[in-house]
Amino acid sequence: MSEMMIPNVVIAGGGPAGLLAALLLSQRGIQSTVYERSVQPESVFSPTSKSYSISLNPVRGLKALSVTGPEVLSAVQSKGSACNAVVMNEEEGSAKFTSQVVPRNPPNLSIWRSALIEALEQIVSATNDEKQLTDTDAEQNQVQAKVKICRGVGVAGVKLVSSASKQPATNGQVQKDNNDIAHCDTSGKDEYLEVTLDDGSIIHATHVIGADGKWSNVRTSIGEWDDCFKIKTEPSWGARLKLSSKPAEWRDDGMYVIRRHDSKKAGYYALAVPMLDGSCHISMVCFDEVLHEKPWLAPEINTNTGWDDDGSDSETFNEQLESMMRSELPNLYSCIMDVEKGSFPVATKSNRRTSWLEVIAKNVDEVNYSALGGRVALIGDAAHAMTPSLGEGCNCALESAVELVSSICESSSGSDNASSPPTAKDLSAAFALYGRERPKAVMPIQSMSAAASR
Repeated sequence: MSEMMIPNVVIAGGGPAGLLAALLLSQRGIQSTVYERSVQPESVFSPTSKSYSISLNPVRGLKALSVTGPEVLSAVQSKGSACNAVVMNEEEGSAKFTSQVVPRNPPNLSIWRSALIEALEQIVSATNDEKQLTDTDAEQNQVQAKVKICRGVGVAGVKLVSSASKQPATNGQVQKDNNDIAHCDTSGKDEYLEVTLDDGSIIHATHVIGADGKWSNVRTSIGEWDDCFKIKTEPSWGARLKLSSKPAEWRDDGMYVIRRHDSKKAGYYALAVPMLDGSCHISMVCFDEVLHEKPWLAPEINTNTGWDDDGSDSETFNEQLESMMRSELPNLYSCIMDVEKGSFPVATKSNRRTSWLEVIAKNVDEVNYSALGGRVALIGDAAHAMTPSLGEGCNCALESAVELVSSICESSSGSDNASSPPTAKDLSAAFALYGRERPKAVMPIQSMSAAASR
């Protein structure tokens, strides 16, 4: 790879972190292509939707979005609702109900994951459609590079190859597009990255960002990370319900935690979040203790099978869950039935216990989120998947995207024009710096999240 070569970045995964990284790179004049397995963004209320609510906090998630400029943060905020308080409800039969309100200032933002992705994709589209800037802007190197999003195909693997052993790229759909910005001219270059896609196509790139989740193909295809991480399972899981609207007596800007009065013995609690669109997301968080009395709540399987094996529903499970809520959380049950006009909604139960990406390297200080000399970097769940107990997963993922691109300035090779687009060498140095430094900030949050899941 020539040190002065123009970077061509492939981003595996079109989730929030991958899209934010693409936008940030674009602002630095670096072109990228995002490959996302799902054919189209999922609707929250589609029958097969796996979308869930996310709570973006001002310390990490919202702050990360603001780095790209006020228009991005504004676009995301327009699709979410402010959460100004946590309402703690405790139930002890239908006649007893206690409530405590804990203010949250500054507020979090409650948003469907699918809505967050939609907002970021719209910003990408608007950026790509913008007219050329003025000559003065061009002279100041402020022209943004384009971002291409390819849906329906993911990254299967990445490897470093030399030009001497270069194999011709396949003639898959991606290669037929002569303007494909993911194509990298490797003629005369010593080394480059060969990226294999799910459909068998092969493309070339100077750098790859793995934002492809807990079961990252990017991470598992690179030998440097073989003995660094493992997926660890915790004794908790959940079930999800989506209500068409929030209960009339609930506040619009609150997050509701509903427990039995003997919550430790119960082994579960409910978390409910009213959303901007008027709907309401309810999660039943379960622990192994609940199985003594309710074995039917157990996950269907207890394996880590992949990103697309998330949850299932059945008529029997629905009937059992409805019966449990009717007898043990009668006030919440009454709210649900009022909203749904006497029909209990379909619930989806997790197919596995919650898990996270644990570091197993012998020397924790040597943990690195970059590999292959800074050519590949991991962000989000691909680097630091954590349990959902503290709600920090997406917040840390967005923060990692910012930290990755911010490292470009910190590792600058001293170019005469600081505003000019980084070279491939600059990007490798930045990825390497991020890879060394980022684990120190995220690993403690992973550990705290895991502890809260036990």
